[in-house]
Amino acid sequence: MAFALLTADYLAQMSAPDYVEKLPALFKEFLEAFEFEQVPMEKRPYHNLRQLLEKTPGFWSNLVRPMLDFEAGGVYRYLSTAGQPNSYLLAVEANLAEVHRLLQAEVG
Repeated sequence: MAFALLTADYLAQMSAPDYVEKLPALFKEFLEAFEFEQVPMEKRPYHNLRQLLEKTPGFWSNLVRPMLDFEAGGVYRYLSTAGQPNSYLLAVEANLAEVHRLLQAEVG
């Protein structure tokens, strides 16, 4: 049951159609938590929204996806019809592509 809950939590958040739009609010939540916990600036993983955006793809590929595959037993595989792509994973990838597009638009 814990594997299913963990999977549902991450996939529901990261595949949501409004995930990218919610990232500024998420950054504010992190700032509030860092300040409440008195995390020194040098130990914070990001100091501005751009850094959060830049680290979002790595968060997925280096932390969440391996966690879903291994620690959560890969239960997300049951969320698709045999032979069909997993719509949640496709939505996550689309959101990550949008984050990348936003970052490129800032630079360009």
